[in-house]
Amino acid sequence: MRIAFLFSFGLALTYVGWVFWSRYDDNRRLESAASKRDDSYSRLPSSLTGTSLAIAQFYAVEPPKQQGDEITICYGVRNATNVLLDPPLEKLNLALNRCFPAVPQWEMPFKLIAEGEAGRHEEASFTIGIGAPPKPFRYLVTTRRRIERGDSVTVCYGINGGVAHLDPAEVNLSAGDTGCFRLTPQQTTIYTLSVRHDDRSTGHASFTVTVK
Repeated sequence: MRIAFLFSFGLALTYVGWVFWSRYDDNRRLESAASKRDDSYSRLPSSLTGTSLAIAQFYAVEPPKQQGDEITICYGVRNATNVLLDPPLEKLNLALNRCFPAVPQWEMPFKLIAEGEAGRHEEASFTIGIGAPPKPFRYLVTTRRRIERGDSVTVCYGINGGVAHLDPAEVNLSAGDTGCFRLTPQQTTIYTLSVRHDDRSTGHASFTVTVK
């Protein structure tokens, strides 16, 4: 009986000791991980941890798998007074982490411009999309291709000379080589953007906006 009691007591002590050691070991690992995070943060460039103007991030979450796929673009800026997107598909605000949708018709560049005090600025860019644009076009991009009734879609385009025309002609396009406009279709609509030189069409591109 005494031996059984001592055996049980020994098992209890072993269990208590194991619990305390496990908690101690967990705390040590958590403290170690925290110190590593703090150390990695301290090694970041001063432009990201101090007061200097900086673009903290600018990227697409993942590339499109086929033409017409919607992508998500994310950006973040620090110590900026203004932030711009080229082409100006989306009106950006000052944020450390913000994302927005885009649907590039073909491969095209996106540029982020962060402006700071005393005329300082920073730029970052990347190219994304599938396939080269046909000769009259430089790019064609929309915010979304599927919307709720009453919502709008922003469209931006760039062409190599000539005049751009939209069919159906819901908006008047600018006379320059680049432009952006908004569409608010009440039903699913196929739009065609064409480029004309001397009243002769030199190319066109179509996209569908689906109204749910």
